[in-house]
Amino acid sequence: FIKNGYHIYRDYWKNDLENNLNKLIFLARRRIFFYKIFQISGFNYLKLFFKRRILRKKTPKRFLIELLREGEFKHIKSLYNIANDPIITSKVKEYLGKSAKITGCGLWFSEPKKTKLTKSQLYHLDKPGNYIKVFISLSNINKLNGAFTFIDSKNTKKFIDKHIKNPDMDSTTIDKFNDNYVYSLINKNSEKKFTGSIGDILFCDTSNCLHQGSRVEKGYRIMLMLVYASNTMPNDKASLILR
Repeated sequence: FIKNGYHIYRDYWKNDLENNLNKLIFLARRRIFFYKIFQISGFNYLKLFFKRRILRKKTPKRFLIELLREGEFKHIKSLYNIANDPIITSKVKEYLGKSAKITGCGLWFSEPKKTKLTKSQLYHLDKPGNYIKVFISLSNINKLNGAFTFIDSKNTKKFIDKHIKNPDMDSTTIDKFNDNYVYSLINKNSEKKFTGSIGDILFCDTSNCLHQGSRVEKGYRIMLMLVYASNTMPNDKASLILR
């Protein structure tokens, strides 16, 4: 984990924890149902159009729907229990130290969108900091329905070192990279896909591991994302749900 920047748990959930997981999946599916109704009615589109064109506000990622509202974390017992599970928190503290705590979360739904890959669908690194993200599958995930895809920290460092030395690129820009550029600097076999069953867990240092996701070609993906850090992250959008 410490050497490569990631760790995967499988077949972990039992008894009370499984109940919490099932309750959260039920909540997610119910909210997706209402989201679909709004989508069919055109309400969601009109709301996004109003924000983008009239208010000139930055709108959410069209390919990734946030199912939680601001301040909900402490009011959803199943979510709170999962985030504070001792196995998860002990693994987090193994990587970050004893002061690590939950600082943000998200409950994400992704489905196919016939649009050009953009934002976090492209390879990137999250902003620097002493934190990790924990991804928990709330639906079965395969290569076609938006698997979180990443490159371990060792190979990411190799990529960044080569990128900085590349005379054909702006070495000061470490933002979004297309697949072909990444594969031109490091072996494609370095790429890992977080596929598997409901309840599988990925711990990932997303500030040191190149990653992309939500490229849904077929089906859908439901994912719980938890952020743990050694200090508060006031500018992180995921922290709003904890307020």
